[in-house]
Amino acid sequence: MKDRKVDFLAKLKFITTQEGGRKSPAKSGYRPQLKFGFSENQTSGEQTYIGRELVHPGETVYAEIRMLSPLFFSYALLKGMGFEFREGARVIGTGEIIAIINEELNKKLIIKNKLEKVFPIIFEITDEIPIDWEQVYDTFNNKFEYYKSIWERKNNLPFRIQASFYNIITEAVKGDASAIRLLDCIRFLFGALNKSLDKTEKKLLKNSVFGFLTNMDSKYLNFLGELLFVNYIRITKPGSKLVATEEPTDSGDKEGPKIDFRFINYSNEKHLRVEILNLHLNEEKEWNEEEIERLLAQKITEKLNSKRIVNRADIILVPILWGKWDHVQKIARYYEERGIEFGNTFTPFSYIPFADQSGNSEHIFGTIDSIFRRS
Repeated sequence: MKDRKVDFLAKLKFITTQEGGRKSPAKSGYRPQLKFGFSENQTSGEQTYIGRELVHPGETVYAEIRMLSPLFFSYALLKGMGFEFREGARVIGTGEIIAIINEELNKKLIIKNKLEKVFPIIFEITDEIPIDWEQVYDTFNNKFEYYKSIWERKNNLPFRIQASFYNIITEAVKGDASAIRLLDCIRFLFGALNKSLDKTEKKLLKNSVFGFLTNMDSKYLNFLGELLFVNYIRITKPGSKLVATEEPTDSGDKEGPKIDFRFINYSNEKHLRVEILNLHLNEEKEWNEEEIERLLAQKITEKLNSKRIVNRADIILVPILWGKWDHVQKIARYYEERGIEFGNTFTPFSYIPFADQSGNSEHIFGTIDSIFRRS
């Protein structure tokens, strides 16, 4: 066991009782059984004391812990977690994890571990982005608990998880065709971004990638929309490069509103400043002309005003529609028939996954008028 790496560091408290607790001191190298509250599994854990060789009942010591069977606790331990160490049924002392050394035990890295197995392509781009995977876990978990408490308080029912990116992976593994197509799109997108962007551009997308990874509901699509648009610019505007994100609308007002992206096309030295507006179409609505008009007038006008970009020739608002294809078609027809225009605002974009007669996926991201004509 000496040649095995340290699994975690712990603060240990040795205890004793009148009915036969450990009376003699423990020597560094002591190997009691470890018992965590969340599991009935136990394993032998060698204790190597830091700065001393012996510890007596009633004393506290810091120690390195090496477990005989760490696989029992794969991605299940957390800093601050308590445990008991025993000899048979008798509790010799208690411990608290103060640092996890073996990453394969760290519960906060379980998202990273699962993605490495089922969606490894995401790491081709995140390897050059300093993603804190423990922070990904904390952010995702905190949002989950927040939405869970609201849901259960309002509905008095168990919480229903919405279709997050991780839910899409689960459904794709089960064989759901729509989930498989969307996952293929995301896989293609990350591969394309990894190839087309340089290291500086990838780092600028850190917030978008982090948001994509940490939203436990359909809001992950907002960040997917941002990444899709960046890829769209690289495809349709050769020579363009992403040079800034979250840039103030007005350079002299750093405390004011910010816009999502700024690109520069080095072939003509022109800048393109972009604000993304993601619009989620409620599947339960009919989306008649009145509903469409209300949605567009409210959301687009609201965004233009809040970002202070009304009639700004130097900034473009890019609406992105998320919803069922027949609903997107209705909005496309509305634009075509009404000739709708908003100042410094693109015709809405959308992502549509198609499947040909052979079942092969085709992923289209573009303005709804171009997709509508193509379909």
